[in-house]
Amino acid sequence: MANSNKTNDNIGEIYRNFRKSKGFSQFDASYGTISVSQLSSFENGNSGLSVKNFLSILQNINVTTFEFEYAYNKTLNSTDELLYSMQISEAFLSHNIRKLKSISKDIDNSIKKSPQKTKYKLDKISVEAVIAILDKDYIVKKENIIYIRNYLLEIKEWGKFEILLLGRCIAIFDAVTLSILAHNMINPIQITSNLHYTKHSTVQTLLTLISTFIEQKQFGLALEFIEFLENINIAEYHMYDKLTLKYNKALLRYKQGDISALVELEKCQEILEYTDCFKTATIVDEELKLLNN
Repeated sequence: MANSNKTNDNIGEIYRNFRKSKGFSQFDASYGTISVSQLSSFENGNSGLSVKNFLSILQNINVTTFEFEYAYNKTLNSTDELLYSMQISEAFLSHNIRKLKSISKDIDNSIKKSPQKTKYKLDKISVEAVIAILDKDYIVKKENIIYIRNYLLEIKEWGKFEILLLGRCIAIFDAVTLSILAHNMINPIQITSNLHYTKHSTVQTLLTLISTFIEQKQFGLALEFIEFLENINIAEYHMYDKLTLKYNKALLRYKQGDISALVELEKCQEILEYTDCFKTATIVDEELKLLNN
């Protein structure tokens, strides 16, 4: 059925750009799924495709849904979820409160355009939670904390969005709530738990959780999730995550009275500096100074 909607135009055009850049003909791209004429109509924005057929022709040109989503978001001037998360992380590591408040204002504009969209409200609260870590005078409203807590408690299938959302909101929840949410997140019945992107996001959020539990002196919870991460075998190409886990293990030992763990903590800092992770190394340096005082 003909459709002149600009969104469909974008989707077909993006697909065509991928197909041509990969060197596939329309015959190769459509083979076994739809006709060449159907593909041509789709690429020109004159018709749509079923989800099943769209996923099939994506596979035919060796493009993942993540790659396509990123390209699609760029055409809409929308921020890809992964890039959005990286912007927040960069601003946090550099203590750039001004940047975080700028992101918050952008979300406010999105809320004005689509006030019923739940995602924008969740994004807004999560950025406020990050700002509150850096600015002790910045208060996240109690009703907002309850809103995002209830949202996460109702989630049955945790995807990348919910995992990153929890990671940004850790500081506004108490230990009991964090424990419940973390256990829900790593529930083995999750359909996408072994998907690379989901698994990596889970590891990163758990590492932040462990650090928080150590700071709160919830040593039992910290040890539980340390053991969980050890058992799932973090891939070697995620060396930063493995190093952070080692640091957290050593920090836990030190907080429990093992002074010799300080040597391992300092070794972790040296590795961060050697690999040019200077922002993180600076944070670790400040933490080590507090431990030595």
